[in-house]
Amino acid sequence: MRKLWNDPGRGKVPMGWTVSPAMLDAMPGALDYYWKSASAGDVLVSGPSGWGYGYPNVWKSADALARYVAASDDYALRAGLRVVSVWNTITGGIDPGTGTSYAENAPSLLGLSAQNTGGGLTIYDGKLPGFALSCNYCTNEQAIKDFVGSAAQGWDGREPRFILIQAQPWQGVTPTTFANVRDGLPAGDVVVRPDSWFQLLRQANHLRLEPHAPIADGTYRLVSEASGKCVALSAGKIEQLACADDDAQRWRVAGTDAGYARLTSRADGTTLLNIEGGGAGDGPPAIGGHDDQQWQAVWEAGADYHLIARASDRCLDVPNGTSADAQLRQWGCNGAPAQAFRFADPAWPPPGDAGADAPRADGGVDAATPIDAPRNDVGVAETPAAADAGGSIADAATSTGAAGSGPTPAHGKPAAPRGGCAYAPSPAPAAWLVAISGLLVLSARSRRRLP
Repeated sequence: MRKLWNDPGRGKVPMGWTVSPAMLDAMPGALDYYWKSASAGDVLVSGPSGWGYGYPNVWKSADALARYVAASDDYALRAGLRVVSVWNTITGGIDPGTGTSYAENAPSLLGLSAQNTGGGLTIYDGKLPGFALSCNYCTNEQAIKDFVGSAAQGWDGREPRFILIQAQPWQGVTPTTFANVRDGLPAGDVVVRPDSWFQLLRQANHLRLEPHAPIADGTYRLVSEASGKCVALSAGKIEQLACADDDAQRWRVAGTDAGYARLTSRADGTTLLNIEGGGAGDGPPAIGGHDDQQWQAVWEAGADYHLIARASDRCLDVPNGTSADAQLRQWGCNGAPAQAFRFADPAWPPPGDAGADAPRADGGVDAATPIDAPRNDVGVAETPAAADAGGSIADAATSTGAAGSGPTPAHGKPAAPRGGCAYAPSPAPAAWLVAISGLLVLSARSRRRLP
């Protein structure tokens, strides 16, 4: 893996690299090295089939499998791995009971890749997508191209097409190989990291973009990571102002569907967090309004979230990350602190220190369910993603993947340490999302970019 990691093509194309979550115990220094030296196009995912190499379909005890899956989820989340490649036999898919066990006992996972070539999509327990590889162990550049072409055959452009391909490097497949494949794709096809790919897949199937640490219905103060100020309704505008004991700085979150929610000002109980004109582009200001505009809070790490507008797939943003009082706006998601917010306790004065100011039920004013979002123990450099790259993972020996499509990185932060989410845009009909995982993940260009 170290030799592949040093390939000059790494970083030129989104890729996924499969590793074991047990590295957290067995070789934390190596895990730390790979995260710290990862490019914006690299992301680590879990190899077969979680916390230790296993074939879950053949486990005789459902209880033992549940414990294994739960341990896998715990280790994977702390190691920054949000996708698991589930192995059974070289041609075997995931049994329904096995898939349900992952759905019930691994709540932080974005998705599962499976070996049953061409088997398509299965959504387990209505919440966890499992997707069959279009190629298991693709052995060379031409084979990858052939399988991409075969999987794309007949696509009419009316809805997204998702393709997940794995390749093995024992016979010379390298990051440069994937870069060559990407360069030969038809115009409009985009390679993305597996984490972003699964978020796109989730969004296309009306699932929550980020399954981990969802915001419960309740009342909160929204605190900007960039400035430490609070989001407030002020004379019809949505601004960041010094935090105060003011209902104009308290927001009622009420979930709708697929992870989206309405944010209503506590000041009058009728005014919503809106974007002026409901526009889809960058720059329109945030205002208090009465249009049914909705937002999804996507977990980043710790208590930080970015807020994605349902209508535009863009983020709530503090202009230029200023610390001054300022009206907020809508902007392409980019993973910057200017787009990170904490859903803080609505009580005043705030309880505890800033780090403890996460949502919690205190029996007081409409507080929500506590969220104890785990932090990653592995150090990671906060390197912003390139403007035209998502991320991808290449399995040390078996898979490569891509994540994120479109011109603007929706998340733009290292996948693992940030909680593993690159933001995904609404898959438009004109967007063919291809994933080469193994994972080489490809995504066809969408009209919007997601984190």
